[in-house]
Amino acid sequence: MQQIIEAFIATKKWSKILATLLLVSFALTLVNIFYDFQSVFQALLQIAVNCCFYLIPGLVLWNYANHIQQAENNTHPISELEDACGQQAKYFKVLGIAVLVMIVFIIIVFSAAIFFPFMIG
Repeated sequence: MQQIIEAFIATKKWSKILATLLLVSFALTLVNIFYDFQSVFQALLQIAVNCCFYLIPGLVLWNYANHIQQAENNTHPISELEDACGQQAKYFKVLGIAVLVMIVFIIIVFSAAIFFPFMIG
């Protein structure tokens, strides 16, 4: 059991670093959206996309690292490790959904780029 706890603790630092980078990236893209403001619809679309790719995974990863830290400081870490495993599964689920959405989006864009010239003339 101690090896499992140590393995989780070893990932805590990197999880915090990656979560911080994701949250900073979200903040920087928000600044960029409002700096290069085109239309309300475009801004809302960019905010929604950035939430999916930066904010939500960053927050889930941050929660994962916090559960590991609580397990490290707790005398009975089992429940905290279970919560950390749940957050880790949620993180990968969110990332998997985001990747699938991007794949579908890329397929739609490439299909439109291929078939659009045939529709025009």
